[in-house]
Amino acid sequence: MPDCTRSAVFPLWPFVLLFVCSASCSNCSARSDPAPGGGDRAPRTDQSAPLDKPSLLLDGELDLENRYASTVRVKANSSGAHQECSGVLIAPQLVLTAAHCVCVDSSTCAATATVTGVAYLPPLPDGVVRSLNETYRGEIRPHPGFRLSINSRGAIESSRADLALILLNKPATHNFPPARLAKTEATVDESLVTVGYGDDEISTEAYEDRRFSKHRVMQLPASEDDLIVLAPPMRPTHQDDSGGPCLRETGETQALVGISRRGLGNDSACTSTHMYEAWLLNEMQRTDQSNPPPRP
Repeated sequence: MPDCTRSAVFPLWPFVLLFVCSASCSNCSARSDPAPGGGDRAPRTDQSAPLDKPSLLLDGELDLENRYASTVRVKANSSGAHQECSGVLIAPQLVLTAAHCVCVDSSTCAATATVTGVAYLPPLPDGVVRSLNETYRGEIRPHPGFRLSINSRGAIESSRADLALILLNKPATHNFPPARLAKTEATVDESLVTVGYGDDEISTEAYEDRRFSKHRVMQLPASEDDLIVLAPPMRPTHQDDSGGPCLRETGETQALVGISRRGLGNDSACTSTHMYEAWLLNEMQRTDQSNPPPRP
């Protein structure tokens, strides 16, 4: 670095040296983001400086209050399946996600998946946010009617029953209360909340922070499909938040009406869970019967 305090020999040297010193120290006062540490990787904590983030980054609101702690991270234990998705607990030992997250196609699915619950802890005095992560392993049960059609260019032509359950090896703790199923289908113009982890718009990095956003329902499932079509949100979650829940909120209560399938395209849409209520209830009952509560 040049010596900014040295006397100049020629009249123009002070101005040249001042310019060089200023350029070499331009980042001296820049803020450094806290580095992730250990197994509890800290999400981005500087929400007061949105200009620090790339303009194309899809950035929903961070769920620091654990309002949507039922939303978990899902990773199929197979190199051929989707790298990482979201999911939602619908029972202490049962996670619902998108089938395309754990299956290569309609006939090839991973046998197991790793599920991680994330509960945020109170921020430290310096503003760093920590999280309590709990990891489970589970058996994958895709919906028997799952169909996925891909053309020769690798584009999705159609899908059906894009749902899969994951039976965990043990019940999730009280840190992750399950979401309940909605009793009725979504309605046009109602507002739904989508929650997920997923990827951003400009890279393939999977972020570990849980974010949520609100959408307006544009179209309901028709006789030939099972999709709830959503309007683009004002503050999206991540682009590839497939498998995460689409929730109806009434006051402080939440009800699951669908599962995000955004990873199959850029459009915001959810696979209706109400259309598959009978299958879900049967699987929930089956899980309860196979895992009776311990005797007192």
